[in-house]
Amino acid sequence: MKRDMDLVRHILIKTEEAPEPIEAQSLVRGKWDEELVSYHIDMMQSHGLVDASVSRDYDGSYVDCVVDGLTWDGCDYLDAIRDDSIWR
Repeated sequence: MKRDMDLVRHILIKTEEAPEPIEAQSLVRGKWDEELVSYHIDMMQSHGLVDASVSRDYDGSYVDCVVDGLTWDGCDYLDAIRDDSIWR
């Protein structure tokens, strides 16, 4: 799968806004399916942007994916990309 930075930004913004842990399926929109969202959450967790619980099936497909919150680095990155004019 190819990394989609618009999706990364979307996940960070929605996680920051959420009052509780957020499930991958609640982040799915027209151009992003649950598998792609889960993949990005998994990558973001691996690189220290979010705290998340990621479960995979025996074949490697995502079974459950929940973002618990942003890390310090995730907050810093979001602060750097939050402004739409900077993002463009």
